Amino acid sequence: MRAALLCLFLTGFASPAAAQGNCFPTVVVERYLKQQYNEAGVSIAVANSGALVERWQSPGGSWTLLIRTRDKRLCIVMSGENWRELDPPLQGEKIEDTRQ
Repeated sequence: MRAALLCLFLTGFASPAAAQGNCFPTVVVERYLKQQYNEAGVSIAVANSGALVERWQSPGGSWTLLIRTRDKRLCIVMSGENWRELDPPLQGEKIEDTRQ
């Protein structure tokens, strides 16, 4: 739901070409995530396709996964709440889904 609202809000700031899918100008997405959710980039990885994948997170645990394109856009993959780091990292253990 949060990702859908984020995309809906950002669509008003994007050109029709940039608004295809969930991709918007980098500066617009960065400013929005900082101002509305207090999120900042906390990790980055290179996907097998060569795309840069970023995770932004707030101190309160809200998070957004993004793909940074070569044409200076950020594509919103998904977002959510309560991101937690596993300490220590799992070593082959099963993750139990405790959602109700």
